[in-house]
Parts: sequence; structure tokens; C-alpha cells
Amino acid sequence: LKIGKRRRDVDLVNLSGGGAMIATDVELTMWQKIELVLGGDFTVECAVRWIRDDRIGLEFAHETQIGGDSTKRDEMLLDVLR
Repeated sequence: LKIGKRRRDVDLVNLSGGGAMIATDVELTMWQKIELVLGGDFTVECAVRWIRDDRIGLEFAHETQIGGDSTKRDEMLLDVLR
């Protein structure tokens, strides 16, 4: 996660076209704006939609489409899923 200028490592539990679920002990609040960093460089603007224990649901702020070279994109997505 990127919160302001700080980066924090989190576990990616689930990823969909509209959002993601993460597991973390980072203190976040409802509707807080953050960025989810995927593949080291690709960031997605998100808002916190729900919090349950150490699980947090993030909603992407914009429709998310990953463009660019399909080989690099596929490698990045597989890396994220691993």
C-alpha cells in the first residue's frame, strides 16, 4: 500500500475488476484514500470500503484497465497472484 508518501507491505487476498481484499495490521479508516501498488510500479487509487478484523476491502476509484505490453502485463499479474 502507498499511504501518502509511505509504503507498507500487505497480503493481497483477492483481486477483481472493481477492487481488492487485503490482509494487514495497518490502521486504516472507512473511505480513506490510498494506493494499491501492484508489480512494484503499477498503482491503483482506492478507497477503503469495509474493515473486518485484519481484512480490508478496497474499491478502485476508477475503472481499472491494465494496458501496455501484454507479456509484461501478464508477468506482472502472475507475480501479484503468487
